[in-house]
Amino acid sequence: MKKLILISTFILFCPLAGFAQEVPKNEISGGFSELRETQQDKPRYAPGFYVSYARNFNSWLAAEAEYSGHFETQTRQFIAAGPGGGLAIYEDRTKIADHLLLFGPKFTYRKIERVNLFAHALGGLRTSTTDETFPVGVFPNVTNTTVHRSGTTFAVAAGGGVDINITKRFAIRAAQADYVRSRQPLLSDRNDLRLSTGLVFRF
Repeated sequence: MKKLILISTFILFCPLAGFAQEVPKNEISGGFSELRETQQDKPRYAPGFYVSYARNFNSWLAAEAEYSGHFETQTRQFIAAGPGGGLAIYEDRTKIADHLLLFGPKFTYRKIERVNLFAHALGGLRTSTTDETFPVGVFPNVTNTTVHRSGTTFAVAAGGGVDINITKRFAIRAAQADYVRSRQPLLSDRNDLRLSTGLVFRF
C-alpha cells in the first residue's frame, strides 16, 4: 500500500515539476539604449532604443536577433563676416544616426531566484549616416547647404546583463552592457560602450 501511494505521488508531481522547470520558447525585449564613444576631444553620448528577440532552445541556450538605433546632434558655432563689415555668428549642425542589426548565441543562467544572468556574442551590420548643414557664401549671399553621408560595415558586440523576473512571463531588464566594435564607414574604427535597460516579455 505504501509503495502504491509513493508511486502515485511520484506520477502526480512529475508533470508539475516539469512545468516548473519549463522555459518559455520566445523572449522579446525592448527599451532605452545609449551608445558611448570616447573621442580625442570629448566623450560622445548618443541616446536611442533597442529591441531584441530570442528563441530559447533549452534553459541556457538561445539564438538572438537585436536591432538598435542611436541618434545625436552636434552643433558648432563660429564667427565670420556679417552685415556692415561687422561679425556674425554662424552654425554648423550635424545629425548623426547609428543603426545596429546583430545576430548570435545567447547564454542564460537561471538558478538564482527571480534573477536571470545572461551573456551574448553578436555579429552583424552597422549603418551610420550623417547630415551636416553649414553656411556657404559671402555675406549677404549666405545660404545653408546640407551634405549627406552614409555607409554600412561589419560590427560585433559582446556583453551581458541582468533580468529581474516579476512573473514567469514578464521581467525588467535592469542592466545590459555591450562592447561594440566596428569599422567606421565614415571615419576611423569605432570602439563603443552600449548601455541598455528595458522590459522583457516571454511566451
